[in-house]
Amino acid sequence: MGTYKRVSPRKAWIQFVFIFAAVMGPLYIAYFYAQESGHLGFIRVFTAQLTGKFLYLTGISVQVSMEFIKYGDFIPIRVIYECTGIFTMIIFFSGILAYRSTIVDKLIGFGLGIPGIYFLNIFRLFILAIIGHFSPQYFDFFHNYLWYALFSIVVLGMWLFWVDVVVERESEYAK
Repeated sequence: MGTYKRVSPRKAWIQFVFIFAAVMGPLYIAYFYAQESGHLGFIRVFTAQLTGKFLYLTGISVQVSMEFIKYGDFIPIRVIYECTGIFTMIIFFSGILAYRSTIVDKLIGFGLGIPGIYFLNIFRLFILAIIGHFSPQYFDFFHNYLWYALFSIVVLGMWLFWVDVVVERESEYAK
């Protein structure tokens, strides 16, 4: 595939951090402006609809209207932009783009990672709704603390898996 000039590990990490920030910053700004202009509302609606379909499969009475999910006796959940997984996808995308690898490796990372994060996020919303339905007293803890940490760890693990299995293994075969 592609060959790279050898650089020191320190220089490689400095490059990574610089590129990571240079990609992530503008993407966050663009996302902020797109969300403020209302161009991305469909993502919230689609996320709510998909989560509602999974909840329906459990037998829980569920109604979805735009970005609102109403189920059982629990208060409706509003899927806001932070609930769509886009912020995490931007971090993951930036990490893949910043890491020294071939175009093919990056495409594999994007192709598996971005949809993987989205469906992991749908699973997160589904579990939160189940918790809200059966144990509403724990909803805030799971929503505000546990899932943030767990989601971040899983996405970091996905990125490390990509580095180890896709990028590093391919470079071993190229030797």
